[in-house]
Amino acid sequence: MHLIAFTIRRLIVNTQREELLCLLRDAYMCGQGAAQLLAEFLEHHPDSAQISAVIEAFLAKTLEHQRLLAECLARIEEKTEVPQPKTNDVSRVPSPEERSTGDVPRDLTHLRARMLQEITLYSSVIATAEASGLFETRFVCEGVQSDKSSMAAWLEVCTSSNEEPRPA
Repeated sequence: MHLIAFTIRRLIVNTQREELLCLLRDAYMCGQGAAQLLAEFLEHHPDSAQISAVIEAFLAKTLEHQRLLAECLARIEEKTEVPQPKTNDVSRVPSPEERSTGDVPRDLTHLRARMLQEITLYSSVIATAEASGLFETRFVCEGVQSDKSSMAAWLEVCTSSNEEPRPA
């Protein structure tokens, strides 16, 4: 009887672990997409100095989140090497042909929508990490979710006000 209970418990743990790995990979991919959107914003709106400074900070934070997620994945998969997130060269100045005056509020709204998707995903990651007993992963993801919530709140204020936003 104990062997059956142990086997069932082990199956549940393995299933939760696999689900967590899938969710963490999804979160990592979402983060890569967010980093790309942030870098593209910087390329397309070089004349938005105050906004760009905040977006650069968001990009740096997003890349840090990628590093933390990579470490969580490596730890759970028991890998010794941690893959480093792809970095975007935000220091590159776009050529005049590449510069686009674009719609800053529209692009910021798009960034916010991406952040909201990530926040929702992290709720699932956190719950699954806790159910799996991986509290360090849960803690990391709670921090990322909190940062993403702050970013989304700043983007909401930024897009809803008519005046130039202040840094977060």
